[in-house]
Order: sequence, then structure tokens, then C-alpha cells
Amino acid sequence: QPPESYNFPPLFTLQPVLTTRERQVQLWIDILLSWCRAKSVHVLDINDASSVFTNASIDRSLNADFRKIIMKELVSRGNAEWCDKTQQRALIYWRKPSEWATLIHNWVVASGNTDNVFTVFELIHGDLVASEEFHGLETDMMVKALKYLEKQKKAELFTGSDADSLGVKFF
Repeated sequence: QPPESYNFPPLFTLQPVLTTRERQVQLWIDILLSWCRAKSVHVLDINDASSVFTNASIDRSLNADFRKIIMKELVSRGNAEWCDKTQQRALIYWRKPSEWATLIHNWVVASGNTDNVFTVFELIHGDLVASEEFHGLETDMMVKALKYLEKQKKAELFTGSDADSLGVKFF
């Protein structure tokens, strides 16, 4: 459920007064992170007309420049990371990789899976994790979380015969 401000048409027009604009951008960041979390969106394309940047009920949409301002601010705050140099798609951190890592490690310990090996695919789509919050997680986000665990010496990543067979052993 978006906040009331999402139905306020001026929210969709970049405000000229600096203090108002700063508050507006903060509102958009809050809306965007809440929307992504509610819909389990991990990658956002700033050109996607069906995304949070468009409110069909009031016939309003953010223009491309305003979308870019919001996304750049998300990146500068550590809540997003550009997927590539075109800066059209971003990995959204409504939960940071370290937080995903904690959830994954807690599951490993609670389910008795320390010293076991999994493919990244199994951790994202497997039946064992079907009821876990990280089930269905974007592959890039899963790998970032696993690399975080690897730095903490709680996991070791390894590749198989091809790039699709990335695996992990938990400690």
C-alpha cells in the first residue's frame, strides 16, 4: 500500500525549491524501497513504464531525468548499484547483501547444513529453501551475499565446469 503522497500529483514533478526537492527525493526513495520490498523486486529498470515511477490512477509518471536523480541518490546512499555502465538498470538493496547473508547463514545453521555443498541455483530455487525469504532472490544479489559470507569465513564459493554451476560450501 503506497503512502497518501503517492497520489499527490506534484510528487511526480521535480520541485524547484531545494528543501522541498530534498524532501521529495526522500519520499521517492522511501516509496521505491517499500514498493520493491513488497513486490520482491531486486532489479529495477528506470525505463519500465509499469514500475513504481508511474501512477496510472492519477495519470502521472516521473520523467527520465527525475528517475535518474532518484536512482543516483539511491546509489550514493548504498541502497542500489548500477547493473552496467548505461545506468538504466539497478540492483535495489531494500535488504543489503550483508542482511541476506545473515538470513542465509541462519538457515544453514538452523537446518543443519553446515559442511554441505549447494549450487547457487539450489539456494535460489530449491525445495529446501522454498519457505525462506531468500527463495527466488536475484542471482547477483545471492552471489553478493555468499561473497560476504566467504569474507567472514562462513562459506567458500567455487565454480564447476561452467559459469552456471557456481557452488558454495558452508562452514
